[in-house]
Amino acid sequence: MANALAAAALSMSVGATLDAIKAGLANLKAVPGRLFPIQLAENQLLLDDSYNANVGSMTAAVQVLAEMPGYRVLVVGDMAELGAESEACHVQVGEAAKAAGIDRVLSVGKQSHAISTASGVGEHFADKTALIARLKSLIAEQQVITILVKGSRSAAMEEVVRALQENGTC
Repeated sequence: MANALAAAALSMSVGATLDAIKAGLANLKAVPGRLFPIQLAENQLLLDDSYNANVGSMTAAVQVLAEMPGYRVLVVGDMAELGAESEACHVQVGEAAKAAGIDRVLSVGKQSHAISTASGVGEHFADKTALIARLKSLIAEQQVITILVKGSRSAAMEEVVRALQENGTC
């Protein structure tokens, strides 16, 4: 959003009309891995935000998920390159999920355990296969569900997104 506003302001500063800016913004396309919506089935929405993660983008993603319909599931991998602050940063995201009323947090990775624990509604998994199996059971249990998948590049959370799309169980 901030980038779109900056582009609009720059365009106006060089003489573009509001109609031209509106038309340009209307043509923007979502990019996979960047809060990309995927309709798995009726009443089953997957938000693929798997491209990368830091504390700010994770917290923003939690806020987006909080506004979505149905049972809301945050699926997270580790945030990388946080140094000595890593655990505190992961806890901060879990606390944000708790404050936002997220229904379930599923995590995989060494650091992300702190997110699921701090959320109060979390489950941590040793590997993605187990996480995906649990996620599929949640999908089967819920009439309306929104799932947001996020993690740093090194967490390769796009594998979770692919598994949900390929298996046709959703």
